[in-house]
Order: sequence, then structure tokens, then C-alpha cells
Amino acid sequence: LVPRIRQVQETLGRPLLLENIPSLGAAGEFGEWEFAAAVAQRSDSGILLDIDNLYFGGISREFDPMECLTGLPVERIGQLHLGTRPDSGERTGGDTPVWDFYQAALQRIGPVSTMLEPTNNLPPLDELLIELQAIRELVGQGRRA
Repeated sequence: LVPRIRQVQETLGRPLLLENIPSLGAAGEFGEWEFAAAVAQRSDSGILLDIDNLYFGGISREFDPMECLTGLPVERIGQLHLGTRPDSGERTGGDTPVWDFYQAALQRIGPVSTMLEPTNNLPPLDELLIELQAIRELVGQGRRA
């Protein structure tokens, strides 16, 4: 895996951001987050951290997402993905456990590019713009902290 990542990065002339995907269990001899950190370090790539995958993975497999976040090399996290899950009882625009976790992640990582990634149905543009403004405010709070 690592040699292939290095080859692609060399061909493109730039580092890749590798996304943490939902997993069904441990990645061999490593735990999921140890694996992601090791691949990023060994391949000299970045991490595209999907906040939903980390948060909901923790709930479903009974681990602390913040503990996993603490184990990741912060300097390698180049972007965050933040999704919405309206059919799981969560509201959009903040004030949800995932958005609370996102805010805690920003405090640990610092300001970093965030992509709003609706998970189920694409909300109307006006709702997306409200969420985008909420993300900007949270990132701004992280810069001041």
C-alpha cells in the first residue's frame, strides 16, 4: 500500500490526503487509527479526516472518538469532512453530537479546511449556506482559541 501511495504522489507531484473510511474491524496488527497514522507517516501523505466516520464508528464499536483523534498526527490532517444525518435524529446547522465533536476536533487540530458533506439527502441551498456559516464560525473560534 505505502509504495503505491508514494508512486501516485510522485507521479502527481503532490501529497495525497487519505480518508478514514468506516471499517468493519481492526486493520490487522494495528487498530484502525494506528493504521491510518502509520500509513500517513510511512507514505508521507496527509489525512482527510471524516468526522462522521470517526464519531459514529466510535458509537457503533464502543470506543472513544476523541481518544482516536488524539492518536492521529495532527500535522498530517489536511481536511475535515463534516456530514449531516437527518434521518438519525440529528438536526443540521450545529447543536448535534457530531457538530460538538467537530468543534472539539478543531480545538485539538486547529483551523483546517472543512468540507460539508451531506450524508443522505441534499438539503436545499439555503440550508447548506446556513451550515456553511456555522462551520466558518466554529473555525473562526478555533483561530481565536
